[in-house]
Amino acid sequence: MSDEQIRKKEWLNRGYPLRMKLLGKYAVRRERVARAEYSGIQYDKTGSGGHSGNAMQAKLDSIADVEAEIAQLEQELDAVEAEVEQAIRSVGDDTLRSILEQHYLGYLSFARIGREIGYGKENMIKLHKKALDAVKSTPEYT
Repeated sequence: MSDEQIRKKEWLNRGYPLRMKLLGKYAVRRERVARAEYSGIQYDKTGSGGHSGNAMQAKLDSIADVEAEIAQLEQELDAVEAEVEQAIRSVGDDTLRSILEQHYLGYLSFARIGREIGYGKENMIKLHKKALDAVKSTPEYT
C-alpha cells in the first residue's frame, strides 16, 4: 500500500475509534441505569428519579454525566462521518464507492463485504486499494 493510500485509509477510518468509544459509553449507560433502577429509581432520561437522597442523586448524576458524554461523541461522530461520506461521494465507480461506504460508514469488515458481493480476500484487497486511489482528496490526517 502506498503512503497516499495509507493516509487516505487513516483519514477515512477516523469514525471507527469514535464508534467503538460510543458503544462503550452506551454499555456504561445501560449499566448505570440498571444499577439506579435496582436501587429503586425509575430513570426516564430526564434525570428525575423516584427517590431523593445523596446516594440516589449521585446515581442520577452519573447517568446524566454519561448521557452528556454520549451526546458529545454522537455529535463528533456525525461530523466525521459527514466528511468521510463527502470524500467517498467523489468516487465515480459504484462498486468501489459501495465498498468504501460499507467499510468506512457501515463499519463492515472487508471479509463480510466480499462475501456479500461475491469477491475473495485477494480481490477485496485489490478493490480496496483501487477505491482508495479513486478518492479524490482528503484533508491532512491529524
